[in-house]
Amino acid sequence: MLISFITEVILPARAAYKEQLKSVEKFAQAPLLKDLREEARKRKLLNLFLPQVSGLSTLEYAPLAEMLGPLPLANAAMNCSAPDTYAKMAVGALALQHLTCCIFFARAIILFQRKHGGP
Repeated sequence: MLISFITEVILPARAAYKEQLKSVEKFAQAPLLKDLREEARKRKLLNLFLPQVSGLSTLEYAPLAEMLGPLPLANAAMNCSAPDTYAKMAVGALALQHLTCCIFFARAIILFQRKHGGP
């Protein structure tokens, strides 16, 4: 699935992407990147580094990351670029899990207090 995405979508799009980058402002994204991300989303290849999303362990994701290494456009399209992989996204996902757990626990306390009386 990943190899077909690279060969069918990413490699043919590289020239057009480089051309679009010439006409956008510095640090802006080329319009084609949005289309590539949408295609990656359709193929369920977005955020593969997040175990909660992909179901892959770090050990299983590692060879895929090696394949993506020389293809910065594939990394960007799949939201697997280095700053995202564990620095921001994984920490954010863990924080969200923690928050969800806290909300669930607080709700359980409130329901318990309503049922059994309490402050």
